[in-house]
Amino acid sequence: MSSAQGWIKLHRSLLEWEWYKDLNTRSLFLHLLIRANFKDNKFQGNTIKRGQLLTGINVLSLETSLSVQQLRTSLKKLKSTNEITIETSTKNSIITIVNYDFYQNSDE
Repeated sequence: MSSAQGWIKLHRSLLEWEWYKDLNTRSLFLHLLIRANFKDNKFQGNTIKRGQLLTGINVLSLETSLSVQQLRTSLKKLKSTNEITIETSTKNSIITIVNYDFYQNSDE
């Protein structure tokens, strides 16, 4: 599946989000929304669910042009406010956007 196809929704209430003025965290979160699966998919025998993405810190650094330290700081902020969860293995991480359906509800 190509992550370069399709679109995401952005609601204007995002302007009131607590991390909106933090450029690195906002940029990372928007990147995660764009990259997250919009439906469940299989990858090497594992199911990556809607609202999740399989990635790594170095890949995110290349994709966002943020340093590894900037990424770690922004990921920590997003985790602290329960925007995301991260399951880490030795090879990669699965990042879950906790309220993905709130951000990308397909019923409207």
